[in-house]
Amino acid sequence: MAGTNNSFNNQIGSAYNQIILNAGTNGVAISTDASAATVNIATGGAVKTTTLGSTNSTYATTVQSGSGALAVTSTNGTLTINSGTGALGISTDAAATTISFGTGGAVKGVTLGSTNSTSSTTLQSGSGALAVTSTNGTLTINSGTGALGISTDASATTISIGTGGAVKGVTLGSTNSTSATTVQSGSGALNITSTNGAQTHNSGTGTMSISTDASATTVNIATGGAVKTTTLGSTNTTSTTTVQSGSGALNITATNGALTINSGTGTLAIANDATAQTVNISTGAAAKLVTLGTTNGASSLALKTGTADFSLASATGNIIVAQDTGEINYPLQSSFLATLTNSLSNLTGDGTFYLIIYDNEIFDQNSDFNIASGVFTAPVTGRYLFNCGVFFQGLSVADTDLRVNLVTSNRGYAFVRCNPSVMITSGFLAIGGSVIADLDAADTAYVQIYVSGSTKTVGLLGDSGAVNFFSGQLLA
Repeated sequence: MAGTNNSFNNQIGSAYNQIILNAGTNGVAISTDASAATVNIATGGAVKTTTLGSTNSTYATTVQSGSGALAVTSTNGTLTINSGTGALGISTDAAATTISFGTGGAVKGVTLGSTNSTSSTTLQSGSGALAVTSTNGTLTINSGTGALGISTDASATTISIGTGGAVKGVTLGSTNSTSATTVQSGSGALNITSTNGAQTHNSGTGTMSISTDASATTVNIATGGAVKTTTLGSTNTTSTTTVQSGSGALNITATNGALTINSGTGTLAIANDATAQTVNISTGAAAKLVTLGTTNGASSLALKTGTADFSLASATGNIIVAQDTGEINYPLQSSFLATLTNSLSNLTGDGTFYLIIYDNEIFDQNSDFNIASGVFTAPVTGRYLFNCGVFFQGLSVADTDLRVNLVTSNRGYAFVRCNPSVMITSGFLAIGGSVIADLDAADTAYVQIYVSGSTKTVGLLGDSGAVNFFSGQLLA
């Protein structure tokens, strides 16, 4: 009856027949008053099939709750929520809330997304965290034949994989023969760090490359300040190791420790290519002790030069200069020649010993002869060849003992001892001698004359040539 409100507070029951409530074009309302009440639909213990809402294309069905809980539960059967071709939204309103899927304490198998080839599934978070966690079981993320992207958007972010404090085994990339793995960084740093454990990079039978692109860059290996042991290359008999540089410098430096380069039983070659270049060994300014070659009985050392000359130099100049035709010079070898150009009178004749002072140096290689004193000083311990020529003047038949001596720090050598009275012609006599003498470093050598039998009237003849001379040469 139109315009009449009827209230039924009594139970309406039908044991075998349907109960149908139709309101025509008017609404059907159940418990729409303001009273607190419990509304049960199909809650009986027997089997019931319950349908809520119509499948008519223009129908809408709303199941809602105020501030109380809204529970949709299937105790043991399947609970299915489908939206046909329409969108299915769960908590799409603007209210702050917590959405839980499969969080109950019992064992649950949770599937999110479809394997249909055209399906897509998005897990997203705003400014809050998005956590995908498997407490004790395996967590697997697969994309089939499609690409798997993690943080591929343009946002600035930090990506952490396996960074938890507990022990973790982290594997990146597949060992499948056609798989490729790329770890890359833009303009920021790319750090691969093993704090205390071993860090191993293997490429199987493939090539392992570090910084093989065309970019200008600095590549550092084991440059940290702590103690590091670095091994480059394998000792396998068929292995080869190449360290190379383009037009820039290649520096191999051991700051304080030993630098050892060994080739085992193989050949060790330095600059054996066909390129014209300068090869420097131990040319730095600091003091260096350089040993070339070994004293092993079976060892040999060959120093070779082509058509150019060969030289061995010290800080003061060339020590050895060898021409390609075989001639050898020793520019710093101790060697001298002194002569007497001005005559000296009244030196001896009465038994006086006189150390000859020469007034002219033809040469004095290494500056070991003192022309002011007439004394040669040995620069090093060795064997020295000394020669002298003495031209006397003012001799007479009264002079019966004539001596020419080489006096050294170790011993004296008698070049000549004779009776000049039976040899002189017009008062002149030219004699000389030579000896190989042993001198220690800083030892001295000089020429001494002696004549006796008359008065001090005997002298030496000066000449522009070399009639009176003293020479010496270090031999060995």
